[in-house]
Amino acid sequence: MIRGGYIGRMVRVNLTKLKVKVEEVKPDFMVSYVGGSGWGARLIWDEVKPNVHPLSGKNKVVVATGPLTGTLVLGACKTSLSSISPATKLYGNSSIGGMLGVELKQSGFDALIVEGASRKPVYLWVTDRRVEIKDASHLWGLGCLSAEDAIRKELGDAEVSVATIGPAGENLVKFACVMCDRGHQAGGMGIGAVFGSKKLKAIAVKGHFDIPVANMELMRSTFDRAMKYVNYEGGDGGTVRGRVRMGDASCYLCPMACRRVNVIGKTGIKILSPEYEETAFLSMNYVLPSMKDVVYGGWLCDELGMDVVSAGTVIAFAMECYERGLLSREELNGLDLRFGEAEDVLRLLGDVARRRGIGNLLAEGVEAAAERMGEEAIRIAMHVSGLKALGYDVKAALATALAYATYGIGEHSDGAGAITYDLKAGRGRYTEDQAERVSYLQHVGLLLDCLGVCQLPWVRLGLNLEAYREAYEAVVGVNVTFDFLLRRGKAIYDLTRAINSLR
Repeated sequence: MIRGGYIGRMVRVNLTKLKVKVEEVKPDFMVSYVGGSGWGARLIWDEVKPNVHPLSGKNKVVVATGPLTGTLVLGACKTSLSSISPATKLYGNSSIGGMLGVELKQSGFDALIVEGASRKPVYLWVTDRRVEIKDASHLWGLGCLSAEDAIRKELGDAEVSVATIGPAGENLVKFACVMCDRGHQAGGMGIGAVFGSKKLKAIAVKGHFDIPVANMELMRSTFDRAMKYVNYEGGDGGTVRGRVRMGDASCYLCPMACRRVNVIGKTGIKILSPEYEETAFLSMNYVLPSMKDVVYGGWLCDELGMDVVSAGTVIAFAMECYERGLLSREELNGLDLRFGEAEDVLRLLGDVARRRGIGNLLAEGVEAAAERMGEEAIRIAMHVSGLKALGYDVKAALATALAYATYGIGEHSDGAGAITYDLKAGRGRYTEDQAERVSYLQHVGLLLDCLGVCQLPWVRLGLNLEAYREAYEAVVGVNVTFDFLLRRGKAIYDLTRAINSLR
């Protein structure tokens, strides 16, 4: 019998009819699909037909928490956003940090389903078992961070969690992200464009109810043991700290503090960046010449509402096309896309978000842009299933290559846990158990998404997976084996593949 973790309610918002409906969630659905991306996959399977276009009103967005979201579990801050992706036209899922999921559960809901499309811009205000559809005409056109500030001011509460889109989402850029709480992104899958197609500017959430926990004593004991187990070591980034004035920030109840607080030049604007992928794709990917430019570029992507890795990939693609003579300066509206020309690169980011000039083509993503430009452009385009390339060279990481080729949503960071296996195996090494191990890592990663927890305490800190089973038992009140939970992860993985097989 379920005694905690789940609220037992989800809310459905139809933006065409401007109606809100609260629905009960059956216990067998809760357990079978766990939560988070598992709920999202099942609801997309049930409710979105295979021929639905990602940007039509018939597509849906499922915002779902997991049973551990908002509890005393390391990294229990994750919320899953599931939809049909504009980037791949297949099933897409992105998990987002910040306080969105915690506040959603404290508002009395496990999940939020958005369907239909509004005629005018709106945002959702979710608080204490009620949802209001509010006018967002005055917010349309604002950047993500600016819109966050405006919504909090309008609602009179600085602690409201806000997930919003920027100009990229409004203009249906295929890799537009959803930004949450000034630095957390649901990126890569283009779910920000789905928001934009529905004229949904933002979701604001603030709750005041307690999240039920079946056995708080066991929960505290599990948390204490996990904290003792964690042993994290890393570099201090001294050079970067000296140049961009970094501090640290963490998600809800997470000891890692993997977010970096930086200040942009003399502006005083504080941002959460740059992370590894951000640095890789705005700097080492032949885009921006200095760390100050990288920090500003990361902030600009956040404000515009674009996935920074996808943006870095498409800009680097345009730069290489320019060098090879596949794009002329005239086609680029006079921009000089040579390495070191930071000002022109940053201007191009804005053009992509607003679909100006060549930005209109690049906003379709690397794969689509290359197909329109011809054979040589196709040959140099870096992507998997239409998604951005990640910061790992799979020629030297064979398990990661296999993970990207078989993961249900393409080359996505949720499928990147295999890189830890490659690092242990050695550069370019094949091992006999590689396929089995990659499959296991994919199922574990998906399970953690379903539970509503961040994967990093497991991937980077080495947290024992048994800790998550113990936490599930303590929170939900159901005694299960880890093998049972892992089988649910595999079943949900298979479900995502089934969705894609019909599209």
